[in-house]
Amino acid sequence: MSVERIERRLYLDIDGTLIDTKQIKKKFIGRLADFCSVTVADIENLLNAYVELIGESTKFDPKGFAEYISQQLLDDNKKPKFKAADLANQLLDPANIIDTAFPDVSTLSHVVRSFFTHGLRLGVFSQGVTYWQQLKLLHSGVPYSLFEPDLEKIHPRKTDQSIVTKMPGGSVIVDDREDMLAPLAERADLHPIWINRKSQEKSSIPGVETIHTLRDLSRLLRRLWLGEQPTKGEQSR
Repeated sequence: MSVERIERRLYLDIDGTLIDTKQIKKKFIGRLADFCSVTVADIENLLNAYVELIGESTKFDPKGFAEYISQQLLDDNKKPKFKAADLANQLLDPANIIDTAFPDVSTLSHVVRSFFTHGLRLGVFSQGVTYWQQLKLLHSGVPYSLFEPDLEKIHPRKTDQSIVTKMPGGSVIVDDREDMLAPLAERADLHPIWINRKSQEKSSIPGVETIHTLRDLSRLLRRLWLGEQPTKGEQSR
């Protein structure tokens, strides 16, 4: 008689969870400033205006931003000084993304090995423009080969009820934005985890666990999935 193998899914957000997106932003802003012969402040102002135009930062599209800059930086004849395609090339250069994964992302290899016999499958649960998110995963230093292609979930708005209801029961979802976890916490069969890298504050949302580094993830997974209780020393952390 065969025994059905239990599948346990671990989904991680990208920006602020796996990757330090602020580093990417700093790199491409500096690069655009040099390319356009303007100040960093000029590009920052254009970026802020673009984000205000699109409504929220998770909708950021490098090609759309390149088009926006092209329309804003005009010559004396009111013609674009720069082609949008050339600006997009500056934005999308992998050099802007290399080595921007958080150092503790390296612990994911250990997590996968530790839980392999327990049916762990690693996935992505992200909000944003798909090609841009994938580019960051490929070049940031994240161990992308550990992630299952069929568990790569990148949505324009991942908190939509239609998305939340389709998340497999028992899944663990790690995100640096507590507000993104609130809809998931409404489902008792999901395990949302807030990774708060900024302070020692814990989530006030019922059902949302808190960690401060991915190095704490393995211990928490053992409690959530395997029922192991923390030691007194671990409880005091």
